[in-house]
Amino acid sequence: MGLNQTVVAVQTALPPKLIPKGVSSVPFTRLLGSSLASPVAQSVLQSALVRQLGQSSASDVLSDGGASNARSQLEQVYGLGTPAFATTLHGFNTAVTRTLLVALILCYLTTPFGLLVGWKSVKKTKKGKKGGKGEKEQDASDGADAEKRVE
Repeated sequence: MGLNQTVVAVQTALPPKLIPKGVSSVPFTRLLGSSLASPVAQSVLQSALVRQLGQSSASDVLSDGGASNARSQLEQVYGLGTPAFATTLHGFNTAVTRTLLVALILCYLTTPFGLLVGWKSVKKTKKGKKGGKGEKEQDASDGADAEKRVE
């Protein structure tokens, strides 16, 4: 849903000659952003785990199931309810929180660029019923006038 909104915004804001370039740049920049953000988030998670837990505990947490299986993995290694379990779980939660902060910071960094796009209405203009046109005929004629509204 978000991809479609950005494509509509680009189609509305750009002149007709630049629309193909603008539309093709939307998925490119989305893929580029995610391909850069994923390794950064992974690096932050791993370094925070090592810093919070130490090398051996960090490898115990992510050894078999990754982050989705971390709690059960910690229960097997340290035992449920032990102080080591609570300390390690708290360290893991801190590392995950730091990773989510990376996503939040990236969202804040990208917001000003979204504000730079021209804000234009994409609503269709209503036409009077001159000449006895029905709604279906009006919708068909709206498609022919789309280029005029984009400018």
